[in-house]
Amino acid sequence: MEQSKIAEINSKLDNLTTRSADVFDIDGTVFKGRLLLNLVEGVCESMGPKKPERQAVRSSFELWRYGKLTTQQLFSQVVDMVDCGFFVGLPKSEVEIIASRAADKCIGLRNLFAFELIQCLRKRPTKDRRLIIAITGSPEEIVLPYCKHMGFDVVISSYYHTDIEGNYIFERNLEAAFKKAAIMDTLQKDCGISWKGAIGAGDTGADIGALDFVEYPIAVNPDTKLLEHVRKNNQSIAVVYDSPKKGVQLFKSDKEGRLHEACLEKVLPLDIAEKFPKLPGMI
Repeated sequence: MEQSKIAEINSKLDNLTTRSADVFDIDGTVFKGRLLLNLVEGVCESMGPKKPERQAVRSSFELWRYGKLTTQQLFSQVVDMVDCGFFVGLPKSEVEIIASRAADKCIGLRNLFAFELIQCLRKRPTKDRRLIIAITGSPEEIVLPYCKHMGFDVVISSYYHTDIEGNYIFERNLEAAFKKAAIMDTLQKDCGISWKGAIGAGDTGADIGALDFVEYPIAVNPDTKLLEHVRKNNQSIAVVYDSPKKGVQLFKSDKEGRLHEACLEKVLPLDIAEKFPKLPGMI
């Protein structure tokens, strides 16, 4: 993690009573989708198919809209194109403007449980206030404005390097996507953050490293790898299923890995559970 980010976090922690934090993944956990897809689509719409990569992306989106690609297939194709230099040569200043507009369109596409949880955390009394941190592999251009809308204090994200003229080059930092455990360790050692009483939320196997640090880990609509981890390794991880049709349902696993519906007091710290709104589907 960059020293400038560590300094930013330490500065914000100095304004709190305790050096503590709660952490969230973004894509799939808070946002119902992949922010990278929205950014790439915005770039294609605003800048047009001037490069073969952009034309290929537009074609992939069209196939997805006609049901010929799943969202995961679309995401995989877009990631491959980004890896091959989709952003290279584009001016960062222009992409940031596009990203801000794309983030505005994403505000309503959120998982209700995670959104309400963040609002409850923000309303804690000053003496109990903890830093709310997002750790996400999404690029900073779109995740920064999105997380500002959601109420995060700090965002640790992937980012792309630029040349002296402010245009993107191939070099990227993807630590926030693939090394979340290392980031959590750095936050503990270099920022003095205590994970006692901390909430952590994620939705994929990539989040396991972060969830293992916190006292109240939550798997939101978990993928197969994360759910397998919950069943086999960790009774402490709560599972939250959040969907428009069925509402919000909370579960904890027993020693055999079977999920049983749970109340809020089994999932969240008591002070948050008492203030959390009763959402459709919850017991």
